[in-house]
Amino acid sequence: MPHMAGRYHVHHVHSKGQAPHHEAAKGQAAQVAATDSIDRQGGQNMPTSLEEQNMETIRRWNDDGWNGRNIDVAWEVISPDMQVHGAGGQQVSMGPEGLIQLITTWRTAFPDGQMSIDDLFAEGDTVVIRNTWRGTQTGEFYGIPPSGKWIEISSIGIDRVVDGKVVEGWGELNMLGAMQQMGALPPSFGSE
Repeated sequence: MPHMAGRYHVHHVHSKGQAPHHEAAKGQAAQVAATDSIDRQGGQNMPTSLEEQNMETIRRWNDDGWNGRNIDVAWEVISPDMQVHGAGGQQVSMGPEGLIQLITTWRTAFPDGQMSIDDLFAEGDTVVIRNTWRGTQTGEFYGIPPSGKWIEISSIGIDRVVDGKVVEGWGELNMLGAMQQMGALPPSFGSE
């Protein structure tokens, strides 16, 4: 990670039952096993109360919205004026409706999908999450017919949280890797 000035909190979230590329990982929800906090400048600092609350907003969106299939939680944690600045090439409308549509797209294509939190940290009102989506593609996904293949997609999201609601978000995900795993693109480029 690049060096950042000022206090920088990192929370490493380890998941139980995550066995990449193994049949046993299918359908298992991520279970938080441990959370560590370190300061980038070497000292031990715990996040402020505000940072903890902001991280909890993102955890709730992940656990209840994505994994718990409670898309109505979007109305509680997403600002009606939320601006989406990037979503790995996906077109996402603003506000709760846009995020509900996003989850619906993914849930339709990957009904058994689960999102694990790999890292979660905050600095003030900004929360960064690194996560992995795992599931079987049994429905159409952005024009790609069902492949029946198990996929894993890593992503990084940066969200600004104000008064318990996400007001702004940036996201990048490995859509190229997803397309390759679904068979829509060759497994590698440049090989003959």
